[in-house]
Amino acid sequence: MNNTLVIFIRAVGIYLALTLPAMAIPPMYLLSALYACLYGWIAWLLFTLVYIGLKQCTFSARRVLYVLAFAIFLGVLLAFQLMEVFKTQSNIWQSGIFLLFPSAAVVAGWISLYISREDVKLDFMVTDYTNEEKENQ
Repeated sequence: MNNTLVIFIRAVGIYLALTLPAMAIPPMYLLSALYACLYGWIAWLLFTLVYIGLKQCTFSARRVLYVLAFAIFLGVLLAFQLMEVFKTQSNIWQSGIFLLFPSAAVVAGWISLYISREDVKLDFMVTDYTNEEKENQ
């Protein structure tokens, strides 16, 4: 679970760096950063649940990374939709150019996952080795 938190915190930092051009309109950048901090935890929770669920399965490291990348995509979509559900924003999916912000969040999550890919592989390899060891006994 430590890996998921590291991936999330790094992704928020990467997101803030990717959206830096929005500083042309400082209130928009600050609002985006606030939403990333408030609603990003929803994406992190979904990602963490998928990560924990995958630990119970036996998949190759490549497949685990693909599933986790898809979980990042779904987590960001869920967090973005919940902005409308909680009445933070209205007509969230018709916001035009502002749809670049969740796109940047997905890309930031993927970059962060890519940076942590070796730690994730090690985490799942230890689990696989432990499962094989139990089966041999």
